[in-house]
Amino acid sequence: MTKAQRARRKTRELTLVPRVETRMRDVEKEIQKLAERVTQFTTKSIYFSLGTAILLKEGWEEFFDKALKKGEASEKDVVKRIKSTFKRERRAKRTETMIETQIERAIHKVLGAFDIPSKSDIDKLNRRVAELSNRVAKLAQAQKAN
Repeated sequence: MTKAQRARRKTRELTLVPRVETRMRDVEKEIQKLAERVTQFTTKSIYFSLGTAILLKEGWEEFFDKALKKGEASEKDVVKRIKSTFKRERRAKRTETMIETQIERAIHKVLGAFDIPSKSDIDKLNRRVAELSNRVAKLAQAQKAN
């Protein structure tokens, strides 16, 4: 290698070191900027997550309270409706009984006016006929035995 080549080489080496050092400082600055951005992003992500968790908790508590109040209100409404239904049912039964009684009275009145026997009159007669049939059967057996 000639003296000129060595001199050029030395010059290149001398200029290369500062260029490499400058480039290394630039890279370090870029890395530092990226690290700061990652740190900021991580910090913001943590704050966002915490804020979201708090909002969800507050929202859940609010939702739970509203649902509980609606449930309590609906319970009172349901109890009122059930009581009202039972009252209407009792009234309907009383009305039904009164109507049945009035119909039975009217039927007895009509049957009495036409001198038609009622079912209870016919039932009494049927029992009496059965009783008399039993007596006749016993008498017939007693006569056969004599």
